[in-house]
Amino acid sequence: MGMSCIAAGPHYASALMDGASPSAAVRTRIRWLAHGLFLEYAGRPEALVSAGAATLEMLQPGQRGVPRFDADGDRFNVTRQYNTGRVVLSRWKSPARAVGLPGVEAWLEANRDARAS
Repeated sequence: MGMSCIAAGPHYASALMDGASPSAAVRTRIRWLAHGLFLEYAGRPEALVSAGAATLEMLQPGQRGVPRFDADGDRFNVTRQYNTGRVVLSRWKSPARAVGLPGVEAWLEANRDARAS
């Protein structure tokens, strides 16, 4: 299953999983921040896991007010949309550690000059 990037400005892009049904789609947003990349993945939990954006452990409820960190030691946050059954996973990563995540390689290629400006 591939990714298609939808450019929405030089520092911001969205992507939708190709071939996914609308209910199983994973929306991806990526932006440059001063210290690295901000990645946001939204969709049903099973779609996030199958796309490689999250692990089951990351999607488990955490303690309110306590920062959460992934296996690389990078910060993430999960917001649940109980009325739709979807979750929004926000991740902060360096470009080098984000390369394996969905949509990142294509976004970096499309926006390689954006960081310099």
